[in-house]
Amino acid sequence: MRDDERLGLEALKSAKVWAVVGASQDPKKYGHEVLAALRELGKEVLPVNPRYTQIDGQGCYATLAALPKTPEVVVLALAPERSAAAVEAMPVLDALVWLPSGCWSEEAVEACRSAGKRVVHNVCPVGLSRQLGARLGR
Repeated sequence: MRDDERLGLEALKSAKVWAVVGASQDPKKYGHEVLAALRELGKEVLPVNPRYTQIDGQGCYATLAALPKTPEVVVLALAPERSAAAVEAMPVLDALVWLPSGCWSEEAVEACRSAGKRVVHNVCPVGLSRQLGARLGR
């Protein structure tokens, strides 16, 4: 198991409050899939997307700064070319930044490291959360 997978698995086991930037109302979109997978594990998930006010009946926030709670993990479910800018615009948070497979770029990883943020990259939180859920009998 790679270091990123270990760090991701540890976050899935311990972190309770998550934010998903790029959350979507469309069940076919990755941003919705991440929300659903984390909810299935019993996580409190705060969707972030300026296009929506609600997703699945839950309030959706325009920015990370607008969140009512501080997330322990921020998942960027964005196109790779948008992820570095999202990291650079991120408010000062002591949160793990998760750049999933298909959503990360070297530039985004470097932006996290330059800002002193812990980062998981090229690991799918959906697949890892389902593996963990299966082990926990969920």
